[in-house]
Amino acid sequence: MAKHQPGRTLKGISRQHTQAISPRFSALLPRKRTQKQALAEAYRTHGYQIREMADHLDLHYFTGSRWIRQAEDETA
Repeated sequence: MAKHQPGRTLKGISRQHTQAISPRFSALLPRKRTQKQALAEAYRTHGYQIREMADHLDLHYFTGSRWIRQAEDETA
């Protein structure tokens, strides 16, 4: 979903092409928050894939997925 047009889906256009350029993943890593929260933000807000974040942090895909779920549960 495009940020500039909330609620509108553009069929046939990938999410990558409808969003502004995302910040580098390393810039999203913890400053005053946990890695779990950083992963959840990068995944939900900036469209990073779990696989690429897990590889960057030398984690298994499942661990990255679980961390994102836990961070979302903590904020809910």
